[in-house]
Amino acid sequence: MPTSDEDIAARLLSLFQLLQPGPEGIEVRHAASALSCNIGALQNAVRRRPTEFALYNNNKLRKRFIVCFLYCTGAARASAATNGDAAANDLYCSTCNMAFNSIGNLQSHLRSSRHRVTLLAEQLRSSGSMHANQQGICISELPEGQVVQVGQSTTLQMTVDNVGSSSQLLLRVYQLRPLPEVSLLPDLPLEGWRLHAGESLALQLEVAPRHGGILCSLVVFEFQRFVIARELRSEADPFFGDTTLPDISASSPYTKQRRRVPRAPAAAFEPGEKERRTKAAWQKPPRDHKVPARLRQLVADGNAEQLQQELEQFRGRTDVASHLSKLHLLLHLEELQQESDVRAYDIEAAMLTPGGNGRLLALKVPGLAEARPSVMRGDALYVTKAGDSSMEYQGIVHMVQMEQVLLRFSQRFHSTVYLPKLPFNVRFSIKRTGFVFMHEALDVAQRGLVAGARPELLLPPPDAMAVPGNGVQVSHWFDRKVASNPEQRTAVQNIVAGSSGRLPFIIWGPPGTGKTSTLVEAAAQVLKLLPSSRLLLVAPSNLAADLLAQRLLAAGRPKSEMLRICAFARPKEDLPPELLEVTCWDDAECAFKLPALAEVTASRKRVVVVTALMAGKLHALGVPAGHFSHIMFDEAGHAEEPLALCALAGLSGATTSVVLAGDPKQLGPVIHSRIAGEAGLRLSLLERLAGSAPYSAAEQHPTAAAGLIVKLVRNYRSHPELLEVPSRLFYSGQLAACASHEITHTLLYWERLGGRPMPLLFHSIVGKDEREGNSPSWFNTQECKQVLQYVQELRALRRNPVAASQIAVITPYRKQVQKIRTYLEAKGHGSVLVGSVQQLQGQERRIMVAAADLSRNIAALPYCSAACSPALQVGSVEQLQGQERRVVIISTVRSQPSYLEHDAKHRLGFVGNAKRFNVAVTRAQALLIVVGNPAILMQDPNWLALLLSCQQRGATAGQPMPDLNDAAARASYGAANGANDGSSSSSNGGVVGLLERLMSSLTLGDAGAAGGVAAAEFGLQDLSGLVGEAGAGMVRHE
Repeated sequence: MPTSDEDIAARLLSLFQLLQPGPEGIEVRHAASALSCNIGALQNAVRRRPTEFALYNNNKLRKRFIVCFLYCTGAARASAATNGDAAANDLYCSTCNMAFNSIGNLQSHLRSSRHRVTLLAEQLRSSGSMHANQQGICISELPEGQVVQVGQSTTLQMTVDNVGSSSQLLLRVYQLRPLPEVSLLPDLPLEGWRLHAGESLALQLEVAPRHGGILCSLVVFEFQRFVIARELRSEADPFFGDTTLPDISASSPYTKQRRRVPRAPAAAFEPGEKERRTKAAWQKPPRDHKVPARLRQLVADGNAEQLQQELEQFRGRTDVASHLSKLHLLLHLEELQQESDVRAYDIEAAMLTPGGNGRLLALKVPGLAEARPSVMRGDALYVTKAGDSSMEYQGIVHMVQMEQVLLRFSQRFHSTVYLPKLPFNVRFSIKRTGFVFMHEALDVAQRGLVAGARPELLLPPPDAMAVPGNGVQVSHWFDRKVASNPEQRTAVQNIVAGSSGRLPFIIWGPPGTGKTSTLVEAAAQVLKLLPSSRLLLVAPSNLAADLLAQRLLAAGRPKSEMLRICAFARPKEDLPPELLEVTCWDDAECAFKLPALAEVTASRKRVVVVTALMAGKLHALGVPAGHFSHIMFDEAGHAEEPLALCALAGLSGATTSVVLAGDPKQLGPVIHSRIAGEAGLRLSLLERLAGSAPYSAAEQHPTAAAGLIVKLVRNYRSHPELLEVPSRLFYSGQLAACASHEITHTLLYWERLGGRPMPLLFHSIVGKDEREGNSPSWFNTQECKQVLQYVQELRALRRNPVAASQIAVITPYRKQVQKIRTYLEAKGHGSVLVGSVQQLQGQERRIMVAAADLSRNIAALPYCSAACSPALQVGSVEQLQGQERRVVIISTVRSQPSYLEHDAKHRLGFVGNAKRFNVAVTRAQALLIVVGNPAILMQDPNWLALLLSCQQRGATAGQPMPDLNDAAARASYGAANGANDGSSSSSNGGVVGLLERLMSSLTLGDAGAAGGVAAAEFGLQDLSGLVGEAGAGMVRHE
């Protein structure tokens, strides 16, 4: 009879392995009987091991105690559950980084091959058993980190020595996960090999890799009474020995930056000298809208409970006034977060050097070229003498260069404080202009929209319907494609006729469906058919606003009727040359200026094109509500609701037609405060309206509410096979491929596709997650090489050759962007677009290469060094939304599951981000290549759907694919979708059998836990979980 807790637990574990019980577990009384122990002793042993076993009452069995095996799941909280199922958030397998919504699903996962192999492999590693010799048998270690040329073979020697006093029978030697690139020589006899005392056995492992990546497996030596394992880790390099390829390995070991406490601003500061510029004649100047001191203190104290109470006051309140008050609060939280984030870039003991005429001083800013931090002309920086923080001196940014900014301080600072070799501490700050005008827009909405004008702009009645309109019919079309598209025609006709009345009209434009073309056609038709019309064209960014102006001019509208208003801080070189004529450029000030009210409202200026923030300045300038007959907002899904209200609240009159164009299923606003984002600030006005009645009817049918919303479903970008998965996952299967076969079908005969009429390829590769220096961003050298190999193959095609400018590489992490770019430039492919999903949304390429290394949002600067290729862009996934290429290659970077929780916390990477996934896989026209580790991606339901589609069509390459139909994958998919799939995989039992099934998911990554994130990346203040994304890439569009 077992007596100790340890003995009882060990026997109970053996009992579970022997019986393989179902999800219901084993009754305590039956277990006690089988173990010949007291029921009370068994219960005590179980309760003392909450991470190994769970004990609960099963009401279906009349409150009989049931014990479940939860070894190493981290589900200690499940032991407190009193029912058969626990909450989804309480059931989590920390070994495999997977959450489950029921004990049934968790039990199914725990019996799966994936979990057991992962668990036992981790036990071997942590206990040292993987390298331990046993019972007199000594086995030589395999060399770690050996690099092998792809296409070549190398032989690894192993010896098995019996240094004991008795003979041992070696039954077999094999790999747990059979790799076709690795073979064992010679074969052992079927009856095994008797190794007598003092004898040795020489074995060889022949490694002949056919694909790049890391070969990771366990070589198992199974003896009659014990098992010894040796780990095989070799890198297969397709460019081994290529001296023209630069070394992109980590330049130095990663060192987590020490979380510094930012020094408090000095009590007094001396203002710097601003550039001379014509001051705006505000007729309705905005208030300062400073963050309330009480709220600032709550955040500084990390008082999450009190902040939650602040938000709870709005729960259940659906009136417009409460909605606007809540947005005020969320904006304040966002401002506080950005203040915290930007302080991560403070510089200690910086040197100021003479930087040109007019008392300009140059300050080198690390990371400036990557917009880390984002500094613009007119911003303010604050410096104090090192060791003396009693007085701050404000420096105004007069010029932004590649790696430094030129500052001008007060005359007294230059004459009496500054010395050439005197070090200064630099404090960065945010520019509050955007927050001021967004708060002002909320106030204007409160006074105007709520107080009687148009509350339905924000909260339309659920039963609202279209109105007859003005009866104007479109007979002549400027764009032939729009004329031949029923949904686009319907949208344009409804906008011209004003069928939505006082409600916004929505153009829901999934990827490649011609959303902007529809909006431009509608604008051209309104200008032609409604002579008294005046249009305000709005977009969240300068790039999108410029595109609207260019497309409208291309439709035949004269430049004389257009006014493109740009912010003072925008560089002239950033503007398309053909638009300079329609802007207000001041040669004397070398900057754009805000036009006078009379110029904006002049009768000849029928079209004004602005960013959303600039639209708020038009209201302050005095442009009256209702001056514009139509306000058309493109890419409205990118703008947080207060930013959208900058264009709507003060400028829309009682009869102004409002049009919102965008896609709620693609990337939305970039919000840095997690609590503000989750409370609703990340939800754009477009997405909120499209998801509620009466607009939500378009989810099921494109024209179900055609007078209010039209969903465009004809895709003019991609091959039909590339649309199948995103159409099914995000658009109810409604997308129809209408692109020209002359583009989409040009690469079907590429030999890598094996003759399949499917221009989609998933390349399975196990790489290594790496970081370097003090940068928290990730890169994966093995995936970089694989991307380079595909680019070279595609550019070398003789039939339908692919130009570098037709290829795009997407990556989520800044470091991965840099590393891939370095490789491509070294091999003469500098014109390949390299960036993130943010950069490619809204673009397309004939071929697309995307790297799931999406750690940070890198904003492409409007200016870059002369050494950069003009076609080369670097950035994040969000910055690539709206773009396309003939070929897209996606490199997903992640190969270590332990970092997925870190990514989920900070909204990084591809896994767990449906919108980012949607944008990434919908940029390609003719070919999409995904490079990644399927064992990681399969944990996300959207990636799992894509992997299954590729596997079913034979569209896979590279290293062996895991079993996507494994119970672990199904359980993960079910948990993510709220399903309760209790199915499980079979098991052969025994240590060796368990290890065999577990090895299918072994991955390789950096040693050590993911840990925290560097202060430079995620801000300095510890806000008790309230801190969201970092301030990296905070690019403002005014």
